[in-house]
This record gives sequence, structure tokens and C-alpha cells, in this order.
Amino acid sequence: MAAAIMDEIGGDIAGWRPRAFDWYGEDYDEGTFDVIVSLSPEAHHRALDLVPALGLSAEYWPTFDPSLAEGSRDQVLMEYRAVRDALAKRIANRFPRPSTG
Repeated sequence: MAAAIMDEIGGDIAGWRPRAFDWYGEDYDEGTFDVIVSLSPEAHHRALDLVPALGLSAEYWPTFDPSLAEGSRDQVLMEYRAVRDALAKRIANRFPRPSTG
């Protein structure tokens, strides 16, 4: 479902797989990332344990897990779209693009 709704806006995530924090291992320099953004309480607790090893700070953005949505295919896709659009808005607000003019 996630790949389908990202495809609607030109994003191809079909080949991407989520990676756990452990994937980064111990070879990363301290503070590799400016901020670690987590979307679930469990991930946020883990992210806090990794500051400053992987990130300079951690933020928790509570997000509904659309894989828990029930109903018809169209209803479930609507939930995925809602999460996609809410995250896009939050990302744009938190990480504004520099002015080109």
C-alpha cells in the first residue's frame, strides 16, 4: 500500500526496506545525523539511546500506523495517504528548503 500511494506522487519506494537502528552498527561517527525522527514510541525510546552516537538529537512525531487500518482497499489507501500527506507537511515545516531567489 505504501508503494502504491508514493507512486501517486512520483516516489518509487518499491525497492526500499526499513532498516533498524542496529543496521548502522558501531562504525558510524558520533553525531552522524543532525536529528533522528521516530514515528512510534518504541522507535523513539531506541532513538534516545542512540543520541549522540548516531544523531545530535531525537524528535518524536506521533504517527498512526496505516497498516492497522481496516476497511475496503480504498479506505485503507485513504489512511496511507493521510499519513503520507501529514508527514510531508511536517517535513516541509521542520526542514524548510532554502530560498533560491
